Amino acid sequence: MTATVLDEKASRDSGFLGTVTFKVADILDISSGGQEMATKNLEKSDSSGKAVTGFIRIKFSTWDLDLAIRPSESFSPQVNPLEIRASNVGPESSALLALPPGWERRVTRTGNAYFVNHISRTTTWQDPRLQLGDEVRTPAESLRGGWEQRQSSLGDTFFVNHTTRETTWTDPRSLNRIGQEFLEFMISKTNSEHGPLVDGWKMGVTAEGFAIYYANTEANTTTWMDPRIISSKSENGSERANRATQIKRDLRLRIEFFRSLPSMRKVSGNCQITMSASFLFDEGYDQIVRLSREDLRKNLLVSFHGEEEPDPVKNLRRFFEMMAKAVFDPSYGLFQNLPDNESGFQINPDSGVNPEHLNYFSFVGRLVGLAIFHKCPLNVLLNNSLYKSILGRKIDLRDLEEVEPVKYSFFQRLLTDDVRNMSFDETFSVEVETFGQFEVVELKPNGRNIAVNDDNKKEYCSLYCEWRLIRRIDGQVRAFKQGLFEILPEDTFALFNTNLLEFIIGGQKKLEKLLDVDFLVLSKSPEGLKKLKQVLHFVFVNTPKKPK
Repeated sequence: MTATVLDEKASRDSGFLGTVTFKVADILDISSGGQEMATKNLEKSDSSGKAVTGFIRIKFSTWDLDLAIRPSESFSPQVNPLEIRASNVGPESSALLALPPGWERRVTRTGNAYFVNHISRTTTWQDPRLQLGDEVRTPAESLRGGWEQRQSSLGDTFFVNHTTRETTWTDPRSLNRIGQEFLEFMISKTNSEHGPLVDGWKMGVTAEGFAIYYANTEANTTTWMDPRIISSKSENGSERANRATQIKRDLRLRIEFFRSLPSMRKVSGNCQITMSASFLFDEGYDQIVRLSREDLRKNLLVSFHGEEEPDPVKNLRRFFEMMAKAVFDPSYGLFQNLPDNESGFQINPDSGVNPEHLNYFSFVGRLVGLAIFHKCPLNVLLNNSLYKSILGRKIDLRDLEEVEPVKYSFFQRLLTDDVRNMSFDETFSVEVETFGQFEVVELKPNGRNIAVNDDNKKEYCSLYCEWRLIRRIDGQVRAFKQGLFEILPEDTFALFNTNLLEFIIGGQKKLEKLLDVDFLVLSKSPEGLKKLKQVLHFVFVNTPKKPK
């Protein structure tokens, strides 16, 4: 690829500033996909003899299907085909009046018809309407109940969870594999610490969240408590102390297993990052976007301009702390503070004022993934619905509270009181203001003409939450997840609930500090019980009530 730089204000003869040539094969492996940033210097003098200095930077990337056509975590992947006129269809396919989304039919100079796929930027002589259709369903007997494997017209395989009505690109069977490996890991580790379970007991793991439970096959009962800890004689001997001991052990082993996953293993070698602390955001963006996934998973050696003897370990933590402070600064327009928590952040729905905002959200996702990979907490708190989006969990009304507390309180009253007694005159639509411009968004088809009443108020609250927490920021969340999953695969996060993920992203050291204390000592004092309650809270919130 050759790029020529011209001065548009100069004449044609004197406007030439320089040319740079990139060999794409040396920059990007097209077969593997991804993106790379290439930079070359301009070293050409113009006709006046004045040296032209600077550089040209070009981003090479394969076309990203994630942001173009892939289904979201909460919506059906079905897409209505684009209607085309009958006159645009050749006689060989006059009965087919619709092309799949993103396709266009063209004719060569010799009159031969061919087809352009604008999504993958390819052309073909094969009419896509003569293939297997928009969607091919593939039976998958090995999938567990409620799951179905499907294939889009472009050949991408995705999976439908009919129980939660969600779609995902992650094969649930890979999650089963991780769950089985985690169970085997827990059996091995706990057996070495406490000895094997007595006859009649066995250890199991839930399909969602991989929570460990214990089944008594003789009594046909299940429990979260390890019978070996219950039967062991501790100094205190109380149920509370036994529970604290098990929580400390299970959290320690869960994190140990998490760090042992192949996706958490470093690549051999070093990756040097040098930047200026004065231009941290811009230079940090360029470095993290430019470097490949393999380079970023090496041992990062960060240095700042002007340092005589840089400390790589100290600078790495300093780098992530400073980058987090810059990235989540509301003045950049990507994030905004939570209403009742200035230390917490949510995605700014109006971030689209910057046309490059999706690239920046992908960069933020990469930054978060790197912080987890290199065990450097970002010391930031994100809203719970974003954690749920990362984990593929379903969002509910409670997630609205930290984003719109006033609206949440009103919905609580709306769901319990009679609509006729509240002077409530709303429809299934929302009026949104963006920089002085007002737009009416319908929560459902023809929503502006459907009044909210006692019969449909629950649906109204549910659709509002779906719009506010998912649809309104869908592009930003998908770009964030794309960058995050470039560093750490999606199935890496299957071990966590939202609270544990919050600690891994925002304060991994805080979690480790809690795990290092003596829980039995804590349970004996009011101050200790307060710290113990913190651990109990994030462990048991968002976990199944009882294993089946």
